[in-house]
Amino acid sequence: MSPVVQLPSACPAVRTAASADPAEGHRRLDLRGTSAEDALRRAELLARALAHHRAHPALGTCPVCGGTARLDEEWARDAAEQERRLRAEAEQVLTVRRELDAAAQAVRDLAVPPPDWLPSEIAAAWDDWMRCRTVSNPAALATASENAARIAADAARVTRQEAAGRLADQGATWRDTARALTAWLGKAHAAEQAAPHLARVKAAQKWLRATHDEIRADRMRPIAEDAQRIWSNLRQQSNVALGPVRLSGSATQRKVALDVTVDDIDAPALGVMSQGELHSLALSLFLPRTFLPENPFRFLVIDDPVQSMDPAKVDGLARVLALLAEHRQVVVFTHDTRLPQALKYLRLPATVLTIDRRERSAVRVRSGDDPVKQALYDAKALARTRDLPGDVVARVLPGLCRTALEAALLEPARRRLLGTGLPHAEIEQRIAKAHKLTELASLALYGEMDRVGEAMTDLTRAYGQQATDHIRWCNKGSHEAVPVDDVEEIIRRTADLAKAVRSL
Repeated sequence: MSPVVQLPSACPAVRTAASADPAEGHRRLDLRGTSAEDALRRAELLARALAHHRAHPALGTCPVCGGTARLDEEWARDAAEQERRLRAEAEQVLTVRRELDAAAQAVRDLAVPPPDWLPSEIAAAWDDWMRCRTVSNPAALATASENAARIAADAARVTRQEAAGRLADQGATWRDTARALTAWLGKAHAAEQAAPHLARVKAAQKWLRATHDEIRADRMRPIAEDAQRIWSNLRQQSNVALGPVRLSGSATQRKVALDVTVDDIDAPALGVMSQGELHSLALSLFLPRTFLPENPFRFLVIDDPVQSMDPAKVDGLARVLALLAEHRQVVVFTHDTRLPQALKYLRLPATVLTIDRRERSAVRVRSGDDPVKQALYDAKALARTRDLPGDVVARVLPGLCRTALEAALLEPARRRLLGTGLPHAEIEQRIAKAHKLTELASLALYGEMDRVGEAMTDLTRAYGQQATDHIRWCNKGSHEAVPVDDVEEIIRRTADLAKAVRSL
């Protein structure tokens, strides 16, 4: 309880001073209704009284009310002490009030808007915390902020526990990745340290690639040259020319690059070549490998290489196989008779075997390399047959002899026509028109079918009249029965004549 200076209670000046505004230095605070306001008013009243007393010390009474109480020096000392205590009390209250206002404002400043990523559970509690900004009463603010902070803390704790659980679950998932990343970091550091050597490594790689390409080209060169040589034999009147054969690509993307021209115009190989040309091209690329010294095999087996080939390419294939046979044993399986025929009329060495499958899958291998010998063999078999009716011999034997002579004449006929540069198709057409042995003999001697008379004359001059008579007998016997005097003699005469005309 602050000390109170006794002033005349009825003094109007006291009542007026008590109702006056506080000091100008304290107008910025609202002190109405507080103890600080009372203390300040009383202190101001005493200050004015003291000031009047000091200005008029002779006056011993109150100048306002004129009362009987004395305003002397003792009263002045008590009043000054009372004023000091009242002002100290007011200042203490003001200090506490300032601190209270600052604390309340600090609490309001803590209530900031929530971030966008805040979970909805905490955001709901944060709304209560934000409403604290509008509470002006310190006591109500203290209660509201405490409650809002506790609710927000509880929501944050629950969310934090849930996040910790989810983080633990994800930690197991990322553990393997973290280990892999750790291992990678070691390699990354090593790579970073080796970075100065990268330029030399790249230069070495470039040199290796260039050297690899050079070695590959050197190894491919003999194969490419042989492929072009084989293709030149197989193409035979084709307008498709094969250029350099190169290997391109690397690793699993390696492939053979072909430079193909059609009538001297670059073209994609697979798009312009016929099936026969593609087959011939495949042989051209495959066969050179048999010549390589690294090839451990000294033989070559080919199954039906004649398929889809025209007659010109069959001739080329025969020449190629004969070339291969000089270095390797060549075995060819085929159902096409054109290849054995080409080997014969081109006079290329070959052994032809005919394989038959008879009853009960019995396999018979017999010589089939010479149609002339085969026809003569059948004729001899006919002659050895006992009790064979004469009319049968008269009908069959001339046909067998004619077959032998026809096969013998076909070889020089084809050679002569090929020598003229005629296409194979036209050669076959001319041969197909030669229905008589005399016409075929004209083709064999002159390459023309309408010089039968000259052909018979030249054959008579070279081999005697008996040779031309035998040709006419065979021609006639293929259409009607002719007399057969001595079978063995007829067969011998046929064999001698066939041997002679094959060398034309």
